[in-house]
Amino acid sequence: MPSTKRKHKPSQNASSTENRPNTPDIKPEEEKIQKDRYRVIIENVADGFYEVDIHGNFTFFNDALCRIFGFKRNQIRNRNFRDFMDEKNAKIAYEAFNGIYRTGKGVTDIHWEITRKDGETRYLEISANLITDAKGEKIGFRGIARDVTDKFLAQQALKESEACALELSQVSSRAEQR
Repeated sequence: MPSTKRKHKPSQNASSTENRPNTPDIKPEEEKIQKDRYRVIIENVADGFYEVDIHGNFTFFNDALCRIFGFKRNQIRNRNFRDFMDEKNAKIAYEAFNGIYRTGKGVTDIHWEITRKDGETRYLEISANLITDAKGEKIGFRGIARDVTDKFLAQQALKESEACALELSQVSSRAEQR
């Protein structure tokens, strides 16, 4: 991935055909049905769907991503992913996208912490794939962002509970030995 310079480019339309194979045998009405189908899927999933340009600026995303991030659509569009996280997580994100850029292979196991507009930290599992144009040029990334905050907090509470139980067990064993 080139530098993380935050260049703002015009938003890409979700119905862009630049990443789809040339399919001249599809009738216009069938193409409309396909586009409508993809739009409905993207807009009705609970997970966030996103596309960022090669510099990491959000160019397309669904309403679920807005809910997860806690920002309105116009507050996310054309902003860089780094704007929503601390430096540690920005480095994780940059390294993941850079790996995808270099290899062309998507990933499904990126973990990020983001900070919502209200200051709340949310824990996300991210998948990402490279977007190329008709000429094969690398132009960005797209993927899914799943909010796993509840799962993460439950796992943290379980670890703390297990540590507490272990400590109590050790204290009890020492007391019995006296």
